[in-house]
Amino acid sequence: EVPPLAEDAEPADPSPSAVDLMIDEEISRMLASALSELSDADRALFGIGEASPEVALTGTAIRKRRQRALTRLRIAWNRLNG
Repeated sequence: EVPPLAEDAEPADPSPSAVDLMIDEEISRMLASALSELSDADRALFGIGEASPEVALTGTAIRKRRQRALTRLRIAWNRLNG
């Protein structure tokens, strides 16, 4: 059980620290780099970019293509970032 704050206690600052912001920026850069390795069609499956997934595909086909695109993203991430 967590004890309540004293009435005169100030809550912690909810804004991210400079270190948190740097980490977020680095992760965003790493993700953008890995995503750039994917095809436009793969990025479209994640809702990124201007292309859109083929509308004639069934839900199962889209799910499987998204699963394969995610595997390719993981491979790119590991190759670029270890």
